[in-house]
Amino acid sequence: MTSVLFSRTLYPCRALDRSARVRLCWLTASLPLFVALVLMLFFEAWLLLPFAGLEALIILWAYKLFSDADHDYQSIEVNGHSIAINTASGGSVCSETALVAWCKLKWAGDSLHLHAHGRDTEIGALLPYTARLKLAADLRSALQTAAPSATQIT
Repeated sequence: MTSVLFSRTLYPCRALDRSARVRLCWLTASLPLFVALVLMLFFEAWLLLPFAGLEALIILWAYKLFSDADHDYQSIEVNGHSIAINTASGGSVCSETALVAWCKLKWAGDSLHLHAHGRDTEIGALLPYTARLKLAADLRSALQTAAPSATQIT
């Protein structure tokens, strides 16, 4: 059994917890309805009410799309001679394994990629840029420990 040199599980960066996001969503969705009701009562602008309802439905739908990504994650593990990457996105899980000796870390714009066996795998897409920089340094160190002569970063 080989020892684990590096293990990290990455989750989406969320500034608010789930309950705070739900409250914010309902507040944001109810605001156009409230404004339309006030305008309807004081200025008889009743034609605004259906559009305000439509806007509230679109806000709730957008929140649902946003909250579907709450269960996304990326797990990276370097053991001795191999690296395993498990990515869950949108309900599907993708697993990739590669030999450390064939791995190369690459930056493509602001995204970090692991190139191995002719495939590129994006790493740290769930993280902000500064956290991705730290992940690249930590992962590079672990890969160099596992295979000192093979690992490169470009």
